[in-house]
Amino acid sequence: MSQLMRLAGLLALLVATTFLAGCDSLFPVSVEGKINHAIPISQELENARKSVVEESGGDRLKRFEAEWKRRMALRALTCAKDYSPAWYTLPSSVREKLTDRACFEEQDEETALWVGYLRIGLILAKPPLRPLPPLAPREISADEEIRWALFAENAGVAVSLTSKQVLLLLDLNTNTVIRRTKLPDGVGPGRLSPNGRLIIAGSPDHNRTDIYATETGERIGQVGKTRELRTSWLGDHGLLIVKEANRHTYFIDGANGKEVLVPLSDVTQLFPVYGQNNQYLAGHWYGVARLILTPKDGETQLVVTDERNLDGISRWTANLTQQTADGAHIVSVSQSSLAILDVNTLESTNVDLGPGTGFHGLYPTADPDKLLVRTNAASMNASGSMRNYLFSIAEKTLTPLAEVPLDGLMYLRPFKQLFAPRAGRITQFVIPQVVGEPIAIHQLALDRRIAQAEQKMAQAEQAALRAEVGLGNIPRPAPAPVPATNLQAPLAGLIADARVEAVGVYQGSGATHESRANANSTPPTVQVRVNRSDKPLALVLSSYEAVRWLIIPEPGARLAGIFVSGYKQSSVIGATSARVITMGQNFAYDMNSKEFRALDEEFSRLTGRRIALLQGRYEGGVFNVGGVN
Repeated sequence: MSQLMRLAGLLALLVATTFLAGCDSLFPVSVEGKINHAIPISQELENARKSVVEESGGDRLKRFEAEWKRRMALRALTCAKDYSPAWYTLPSSVREKLTDRACFEEQDEETALWVGYLRIGLILAKPPLRPLPPLAPREISADEEIRWALFAENAGVAVSLTSKQVLLLLDLNTNTVIRRTKLPDGVGPGRLSPNGRLIIAGSPDHNRTDIYATETGERIGQVGKTRELRTSWLGDHGLLIVKEANRHTYFIDGANGKEVLVPLSDVTQLFPVYGQNNQYLAGHWYGVARLILTPKDGETQLVVTDERNLDGISRWTANLTQQTADGAHIVSVSQSSLAILDVNTLESTNVDLGPGTGFHGLYPTADPDKLLVRTNAASMNASGSMRNYLFSIAEKTLTPLAEVPLDGLMYLRPFKQLFAPRAGRITQFVIPQVVGEPIAIHQLALDRRIAQAEQKMAQAEQAALRAEVGLGNIPRPAPAPVPATNLQAPLAGLIADARVEAVGVYQGSGATHESRANANSTPPTVQVRVNRSDKPLALVLSSYEAVRWLIIPEPGARLAGIFVSGYKQSSVIGATSARVITMGQNFAYDMNSKEFRALDEEFSRLTGRRIALLQGRYEGGVFNVGGVN
């Protein structure tokens, strides 16, 4: 009888608790179950979980459900700390005890990252969004202006961003728009997945990379602490990313949603090995390595092999490094030479074009032996005119071509076809007509060395003659002398007692031909660290491509003014109270060039001062100025 009474009392308590709870229904009696019910996950995360469940099956679904259960238990026990609610405790009472909501948010962020990676892997495994057309389209157009496009490696689709920040998904078979997706302001697309179903994009705060489904516009996942230009697709296996803070490289495995550290620093370029779907070459800051991916037991193993140091290749500059049409070679510009890497053997050959050679473009063609290059190699001085040539890998020659603009060229690899932006459309680009005989590069290099030696000899002879007649200490007359401070210059008073230094680049680190052609993409950032000095500093910043100049003054640093010049419009961040003055379109990254003389003259007309020091590189990322009195 006593046992029956106790049971009846227990049932009465259960009924009363349920009645009193109102909308708070009872939950399973496990501690973690009650905690997670009281502090539920977001609806967005729940929807993502359902998506993975719906698209998974078999062992993959079993692995997901087991890992989800483990993560939910860890979430509850970690954030509740020593609190263990009784089985009969109401959800509202549990919520009152759980005050560390930041802990739950942190756990959910990690889980959302994992679920997002899994969703990326599931979508990458799907077939191409559209089949490749049988022939390359003659032009790509829409009912609004498009100036560039990103192409899918294995699908007949492309994407383009309009001036109104709308991402267009284009069908190359029908030349129609599949979908329009409005992206947040300041966000630019990075790379399109091989099957055309996903696109890498930046985030408004530039602190992460977002992954969008092109067909629906839904944000599928995100990658923290990296930028869209530092994120690459590894076929249908996942992503390779470089974290901004430490330049470490990670493989995001789409099979199990994990981040795996790759023993390579600062990978800047990724190249497929043709005929080997599981192999890639990774170009990093001092060399190259082969990546081999092998699926096994629900995950993908990434192995780094054949790592080589390459003296001839520097930084793998995106728009100056190209893979040939057959995938057999990678050609990269390095100072005054072209470095040729054999993809199979990883042996490299350095083709020297002579001192002072510069390059403004390198593009693959349908011929595996030929690349389209814009260079001043045939001029006998560093400031000579840039011209178009066909570079032959086998013959080591440059064949002169007719002069046509090469800006913004895009390569559609499945068709081995270049495209160019023209009048609001993207049209097939025809290789310019040959206008001269092939020129042997070894002869060009020799001629440039002879010209350089003759110039030095002439300078030495002139200096000796001047010394002989007693003019050695008399400075040469300048064509247009400018006093140290010309008070008639409009801005002379602004920097009268300041030291003048300049920083110049052609483009910022990580720029690609897509980002250069797309006026709506976020320009690369160039950091300028200003050291403390006794005198104020006048800073001249110049570039050809648009960059974001990030000024980082140390305590005690004084900026008298910042002068910005460049062919394309750049911006300045962190100027504090310093005045920012926009000059003209001159830019220079070599103090011995005619471009620098033009920049210096323009600065002098404004301020009456000359530039005392220029730090310059073709592609720049970080500079230090000031600290010299």
